[in-house]
Amino acid sequence: MANNNDGDSVSFKRRRGTILAACTRIRTFAESVTSVTPSIAAQLEERRSKLDGYWSEYDAVQTRLEEQDESEAAHRVAFEDSYYALSARIREMLNPTTASRAAASPSPSFSGSAATHNFSHIRLPKLELPKFSGKYDEWCPFFDSFNSLIHVNASLSDIQRLQYLRASLTGDAAQIISALEISKANYAVAWSLLKDRYDNRCAIVQSHIKAIEQAQLEVAQLLRDQETDWKFIPPNAPHFGGLWEAAVKSAKRHLSRVAGKASLTFEELQTTFCEIEAIFNSRPFTPLSEDPNDLSFLSPGHFLIGTALNSFPYHDLTNVNENRLLRWQRVEQTRQHFWRRWSQEYLNTLQERGKWRANKGEQLQPNQMVLIKQQGLAPLQWLLGRVEKIHAGSDGVARAATVRTANGQYTRPLTKIAILPIDK
Repeated sequence: MANNNDGDSVSFKRRRGTILAACTRIRTFAESVTSVTPSIAAQLEERRSKLDGYWSEYDAVQTRLEEQDESEAAHRVAFEDSYYALSARIREMLNPTTASRAAASPSPSFSGSAATHNFSHIRLPKLELPKFSGKYDEWCPFFDSFNSLIHVNASLSDIQRLQYLRASLTGDAAQIISALEISKANYAVAWSLLKDRYDNRCAIVQSHIKAIEQAQLEVAQLLRDQETDWKFIPPNAPHFGGLWEAAVKSAKRHLSRVAGKASLTFEELQTTFCEIEAIFNSRPFTPLSEDPNDLSFLSPGHFLIGTALNSFPYHDLTNVNENRLLRWQRVEQTRQHFWRRWSQEYLNTLQERGKWRANKGEQLQPNQMVLIKQQGLAPLQWLLGRVEKIHAGSDGVARAATVRTANGQYTRPLTKIAILPIDK
């Protein structure tokens, strides 16, 4: 068994010597070049391609030798330095801007013994690459940067790309390609392994969602650290936009019922929205007068375009089957359906409320005992107080009152004050 290993070792060393001799011939040719003509450039390109092939073959032979004798590892280090230096020199000679500088620089030499090597130490160009540790939220920035700087860079060989790739990876990502040797063929394998593992859109989206959820916790912690105190005042402003929000709510509900399942194009849906907007902006601000000599009413349209919004009348299409209508008629049918539904509900909202006719300010007097309504509490838990002052609006109608309680003074709207039925 030992004789077989010795025979294989001699064979591998003989093959390694042949590879070194071929690399030396390439070096000799590169040193003999004084000017790079198109013919010389073509030969240099061909020899550079051959040099990459010799590297792959040397890597396989040297790996077998190192398996039999660990002391052979020093030979690989010397050969790698020589290979990178010669490859960089040929690349510089192929570049017209650096051809003269490359011709004047010394070339590395290849020999069969690691102890007799005297090569120039050439480092790869330093590029600022992002680090990728295997987190999905880091994959997209890393992929874009590495792809534009390294992967599509024609001046780099696959071996150099693989070295840049290894230098950019840490953690779990580095473990994926750690078993791959440095060779020309393994770069495509390593790049494919990373893309198959991390180019997962579902996993990337999930990682971003988790980051958003984590951000909520971080914001809450930041507010606690800064002792931020939120003051919620909706109980003191009971309407809080509810008067106009109620109209928007009813419009959205009817619109979803009328056009929710309609097969409309974007332009048709846009026209439908414009028609519904015109309906809203045609509402009168004040009740209509029965006096023929009275002025016309004001509507939002007067403030938008300076006049009322008018539409041409069209016969009723609400009961016509859709398959008998043209496309523009379907838009008109949707508008008519919406108007019929929404107008009936909107008219009900215009009914006068009994609480509007009764002025609580006329019933409320100073020194009167009242209760301050508190949302979320039962009436028996409301604050008891005495009216100190009544506040009237610009129209002379009482709007709010100042009440003194055991806890201090409060100014509340009359809607939040309940008069106690106490006999005098």
